[in-house]
Amino acid sequence: MISWGMILIELDGFVDIVKFSTIDEATLVEIIEKMVDETLGMQTQYVDYMGDGQFVVITPVDVTITINELESQQILTEEDKQEYFLECKDVRLREIASQILNDLSLQESEFEFCAGVSIQDFAKSDSEWFELAKENLAEIKAYRELDRTRQQDADNEQPQQEKIDDIEQRLRMHAERLATKAKNRSVMQLVVNEEAASYMNYQDENGDSGLMIACTCRRDENKHLILGEDANEISVDTLAVVANMLKGGCNADLQNKEGMTALMFACITGEVSLVQTLLEYHCNLELTAPKFDSKTALHFAAYYGRTQVMELLISHKANLRAVTNSGDNALLLAVINGFTDTAQCLVNHGIDVNHQNEVECTCNYK
Repeated sequence: MISWGMILIELDGFVDIVKFSTIDEATLVEIIEKMVDETLGMQTQYVDYMGDGQFVVITPVDVTITINELESQQILTEEDKQEYFLECKDVRLREIASQILNDLSLQESEFEFCAGVSIQDFAKSDSEWFELAKENLAEIKAYRELDRTRQQDADNEQPQQEKIDDIEQRLRMHAERLATKAKNRSVMQLVVNEEAASYMNYQDENGDSGLMIACTCRRDENKHLILGEDANEISVDTLAVVANMLKGGCNADLQNKEGMTALMFACITGEVSLVQTLLEYHCNLELTAPKFDSKTALHFAAYYGRTQVMELLISHKANLRAVTNSGDNALLLAVINGFTDTAQCLVNHGIDVNHQNEVECTCNYK
């Protein structure tokens, strides 16, 4: 069960740093934002500056609760379950906030950050959500002030301006480090882009590429292709792998020794999201596989009864007039294999129902 959480982070002495140092507020905000951003481990997390030295992090809050867990704690009513879910989410959000503060401390042990948290489920609006986080931050700061009274004399030994100068020096060091890191990241990205084709487009002795394998290209011990439902199961990470390879410049139109492409393998699986991802990068729909009677991606979709995939291919202007070496069109392939829904889909899109193959077979489908 996933909800959204807000973590409101504040750098202690933010106002004094702006007031007494030579670092202006915009620069200070940029440095702190980048420091916080470095601590975020998920793409769905983001940081934003809210003013008054406060930075908000929005993060998903994931909790998993089993039925056995609920039963063991005698949580049976829906009301009790909801209350327990909220408690678990709050605990999880505090764990995330604690990790962020810990990571900030590792970056700079001399800086003091504190954070307040709030689960969106507790609020009726975004403004109330933010106010709840502010209230929690105020409570945390109050507790911190109690602890500080014990060290007040030690803190007074160092003049205020001297402390500000020390903080300013450290902030400038972080600014240089973050700028260098960003520059190195940009340089590395250029190198990756230039070298991507050299490894992502590599084809083995069978002509299979990494993208084809990600799209479920499989071979037996004799190196013969295995096609069909049982041989082409998709792992949970397939879509992410394929998307990253294509984004990195992988050639989606490479063909192996049988003439198969990544799109053809994807069509055989029937996984619409996988096919959609490939089509977004404008792969060629009309390439044919000579070792498989010169079928196109549309032919494979029809042959295996992948109706939804076929709808998607047709929406991307797949050629309904294309025929195999045997003269079969997509409709004949669907009818021969008993896929009536697939056949009807093709008829609805205007395929030639009277088409004959090379042995003058026709489906006479209406």
